[in-house]
Amino acid sequence: DSALSLQAEGGYPVAWTSLESIRGAPSPRRDSAVAALKTRLVLFGGLGDFVLGDCHVLDTIRRTWDEITFFTAGSRPAARRRHAMAGVGPNLAFLFGGATAV
Repeated sequence: DSALSLQAEGGYPVAWTSLESIRGAPSPRRDSAVAALKTRLVLFGGLGDFVLGDCHVLDTIRRTWDEITFFTAGSRPAARRRHAMAGVGPNLAFLFGGATAV
């Protein structure tokens, strides 16, 4: 249920930092999926107290989380867990499969 970043220097890991203390961090969860889009990480769904269908973006430069609640096209995917996501280029992520029930 925790989120951490690993800072490396010269190819060697040097420090772990909690991402949960960053402003706007999503609720604790497991079975979620993340896709990398350049310097942003997109997190969708997972399992907390119930199956989640929220979408959050971590800006790794500004070190801030933002919840995405508005989409200009298409409909939000159903809440799910145990799914996969893949980022392609700077602005495109694909979401695959998953289970919609606990």
